[in-house]
Formats: sequence, structure tokens, C-alpha cells
Amino acid sequence: MVYKKSLGDRLFDGVNTLFLILIGFLCLYPMVYILAVSLSGPMAVLNRKVYLWPVDISFEAYKTCFESKTLAMAYLNTIKYTASGTFFNLLAVTLMAYPLSKRRLAGRRQISFFFYFTNLFSGGLIPTYLVVKNVNFVDTIWALIIPG
Repeated sequence: MVYKKSLGDRLFDGVNTLFLILIGFLCLYPMVYILAVSLSGPMAVLNRKVYLWPVDISFEAYKTCFESKTLAMAYLNTIKYTASGTFFNLLAVTLMAYPLSKRRLAGRRQISFFFYFTNLFSGGLIPTYLVVKNVNFVDTIWALIIPG
């Protein structure tokens, strides 16, 4: 049996499609605009001639970025923080989850509640900063890894 769409179904599909296209455009336009600005010449950007397509194509902005040592250092830090944070979080979760999976562990419910509760409700930004400051983790990689 072939289902024939009614007028209401077709109208709903059309309005839904238009709405999703609009939302998609609103999400993609900022990225396309930034790409167009980054590929445009500086005078075209200053004179606000760039909207969707690059004007006076220039790769000077990319040359300046890739010549800078700070970009490479930023990516290296990102990789370092992500890898070490993932490792330590997996280690902590594994060391906590395995004993909590055993029914014979005394106080298992209370320990689980402690971890669930603190996972949902943190102490806040200021107490976290004060703890990080008191253990001398300010301006170190541990200030990002340990509180998590």
C-alpha cells in the first residue's frame, strides 16, 4: 500500500524544510564569513566590502599566522592538555568504578552518592580557585587537570 501525503503533510514538510534551511544558514554563515575575511585583502576588510565571498584574495593573514611561533605552541599545549587530562580522568574513573561495581564493598551506596552529588553540584568557581591557589597549582598544567 502506497501512502499518499495529504495537503497538510506536504505543507508541514515544506515549512519544516524552509525552517531547517534557515537554521542551517544561520549556523554556517559566520564560518563562511570568517573564511572570506581571512582570504580577503586588508583594505577590502577595512572598507567592509566582504560579505560572503573573498575580495582581493590574499594569503597574508595565513602567512602571518603560520610564521608565528605562538600558534604552534598553542596547538602543542592543546594536545598536551587534552592527552594528559584524558589519561588522568580515565585513570581516576577506572580506579573508582571497578571497586564500586563490586556488591561486597562496604559503604558502596554512600561513596557512589558522594561522587554523583559532587558531579552534579560543584562548589563554584571561587572555591575551586582558592583550592588551586592553596596547593600552588596556579599557572601550571595541573590547575586544568586535577580539579576536573
